[in-house]
Amino acid sequence: MNLNNKTSEYLGRFSELLATLYMMQKGYLVYQIGNANKNHDLICEDADGKLISVQVKSSSNRKVGVTYGFSFRLVGEAGFNKDGSLIGGIKRSSKKISTSNIFLFICYVKESGNFYIYEHTNKYIKDKNCQVFWMNINNLHINNLFITKKIPDFSDDFDEDFEIQIPLLWDLVPLVQVNRPIEAA
Repeated sequence: MNLNNKTSEYLGRFSELLATLYMMQKGYLVYQIGNANKNHDLICEDADGKLISVQVKSSSNRKVGVTYGFSFRLVGEAGFNKDGSLIGGIKRSSKKISTSNIFLFICYVKESGNFYIYEHTNKYIKDKNCQVFWMNINNLHINNLFITKKIPDFSDDFDEDFEIQIPLLWDLVPLVQVNRPIEAA
């Protein structure tokens, strides 16, 4: 596994924890599905017992052409060069966009460590009729800032880096496991 994949996997897992906390703040009881289901990452239950599914997508900022932003792959497969540019674009896929009720797009700005969360309905995403959802970095809004926490840019010694950063994930896990409301510090 290359270093970009390691950092991407870490970002994905951290983002799922952030999404869990985000939905808990909105008053939902949250169940993490993880890799058990490819269409849904979280199942959320409101006070009336109504269930909704959530698809979590995360991306760190990168330059595509002359524009900086965030690319969220909805279907298909993508490969990236070392400079972060797409290899041959996005491979078309016969896969369908997730049937989740809600999509949470989590934008991670590497330089500042800021995580921004954007929530969209399934209908909104399907009406866009795209396989990749793009957000320009200039469109980020302070109202969508959820947390500031720099995550590692893993080096060649991944195991050592990961052990050092484990507390970053574990700081969030107790909140998620007990599924309690989050209080601002």
